[in-house]
Amino acid sequence: MPDREKAEFLDGYAVIKAARRAAGKEKEGSRPKKAERKPEPADSQRPAEGKSPGLHIRHTVRPPTHEIICYECGYSFRLTGKAQRTFCPRCRVILDMTDYSIETVWHQPIKTCGRIRLAPHAVVENAELVAGEIILEGTVKEGKLRALRVLEIHPRARFDLSQVHTRDLRIASGAVVRSRQPVTAENIEVSGKLEGRIQATGRIIIHVGGLVKGELSGPHLVVEEGGGLRARCAIVPDTAGATAAEPGTGPAIARPAAAGNTRRCSSG
Repeated sequence: MPDREKAEFLDGYAVIKAARRAAGKEKEGSRPKKAERKPEPADSQRPAEGKSPGLHIRHTVRPPTHEIICYECGYSFRLTGKAQRTFCPRCRVILDMTDYSIETVWHQPIKTCGRIRLAPHAVVENAELVAGEIILEGTVKEGKLRALRVLEIHPRARFDLSQVHTRDLRIASGAVVRSRQPVTAENIEVSGKLEGRIQATGRIIIHVGGLVKGELSGPHLVVEEGGGLRARCAIVPDTAGATAAEPGTGPAIARPAAAGNTRRCSSG
C-alpha cells in the first residue's frame, strides 16, 4: 500500500503569522514606483516672465521709409510704407504718390512724388513731368522733366540737357551722355559714360564700367575698381560743413493713406 501523506497541523498562532507574512508581500508588490525627477532647465532655457513657453520672438519687421519731396513747396520729409496719396506737413497740399509708366506719345502734364518711367518708345511733347524719380529711356522733344530726387538716364534716352532738372543724376550702364553745357547736380553716379563739365555739390561716384571725361569739380570723388576717369579734377573738401537748415525743414514722419499702384499711360 502506498504511503499516506502526513497531515500537517497548524496552530492558531502559526496561521496568524503566515497571514501577516503574506499580507506584507502583497503590500511590497503593490507599492507604486517613485516618479523620476527631471533635471531643472538652465536659466538660459527658462521662458522669460510674461511669455508663454515655446513662443520665440526674434525681431519685429518695420516697414521701410522713403524720402518724399513736396512738388509744391520743396519740403523734404520721410514716409513710412507705401501710399497712393499723402499730404505735405508744411503746406498741407495733398500729394499724389502714384507711379506712372509712359509707353507712347504723351502730351499731358504729370505731378507725382512717385516714379515716372519713360519707356524706350515713349515720346514727351509739350508737357512737363514732375516726379520724385524719373527713369528716362525714351525721347523728350518739347517737354520738360523735373526730378525731385533722382534722374536715371538709360542708353536709348534722347533729350536736351536744358530740358531736364534734377537733384541727383544717375547714368545707367551703357548710356552715353555728352554735353556742352555744365552738368550740375548734388550727387552724380556714373555706370555708363559722362563727358563734359561736371559740377557736383555732394559726391561723385564712378562705378565699375563707368567713365568720366572732361572737367570735374566737387567736394567728394569715389572711383571704384574698374571705373575710369580722364578729366581735370578740382576736388575741394567742404571744410565749412553742412549749412544750417532753415527752421521747419527737418525730417518729418507721414503715414500712408492707401497702397500705391503703377499706372500705365498712353496717349495718341
